[in-house]
Amino acid sequence: MSETGTPRRGLDLTFNIGHLLVIVTVIAGLAGSHYVSGYRLGLLEKKFDRIEAKLDGFAPLITSAALTEHRIGELERRLAQMQRR
Repeated sequence: MSETGTPRRGLDLTFNIGHLLVIVTVIAGLAGSHYVSGYRLGLLEKKFDRIEAKLDGFAPLITSAALTEHRIGELERRLAQMQRR
């Protein structure tokens, strides 16, 4: 019998241009995604730093507002005591 008509069994290790294109595309995709994610992460870090700087500026204002609220509460309490007398 002739073996030309029967399929070959086992692992076929042929390498063609399609395999090469897939490998190159995967490598390019990984490199591109790494570059883009690094760029976007850099932008997010810059935005975070700006927001953090603004919040650092608000901290004294919030502390001052809380202290003022406490003082007003004390004054209201004293006024209520004076009105009772």
